[in-house]
Amino acid sequence: MIEIRKQNPDETPAILALLKRNACDKFSDYVLKATCFVVVESGCIHGVCSITENESVPIIDFILVDSNQRGLQFGDGLLRAALNYLDHTRHPLVYVKSNSNTKAFFEKENLVLRDTLDPDPDFSFFEVHLPDFFNTPCKGSR
Repeated sequence: MIEIRKQNPDETPAILALLKRNACDKFSDYVLKATCFVVVESGCIHGVCSITENESVPIIDFILVDSNQRGLQFGDGLLRAALNYLDHTRHPLVYVKSNSNTKAFFEKENLVLRDTLDPDPDFSFFEVHLPDFFNTPCKGSR
């Protein structure tokens, strides 16, 4: 059975190993400091999403799915789990940090690009208005 849920504290080493396996060690600090969601199947972590909650607008720092598990909608599940959590914690607005590897994914999710939030040309930010996001039908619905 596949679960998408908040990480347990004892899963940190497995998440760090996932980051290393996918050449994403640069995200290690987020895992140690932020709220994380994971995709777990039979005790194996296939993906992770990090959220930095601050006093104003929370930021989804990254979403990573193991390279051999991509195409199974795990990224979509992590995004929706994180946004659902933030909606329940009463955050009406969320920013999602993106790089060139994830920009197309967030565009397919119909997130709104806000390039003016970060002067670093390697990153983009998307904006999500949670009430609107959850009131919009999924792409597969009629």
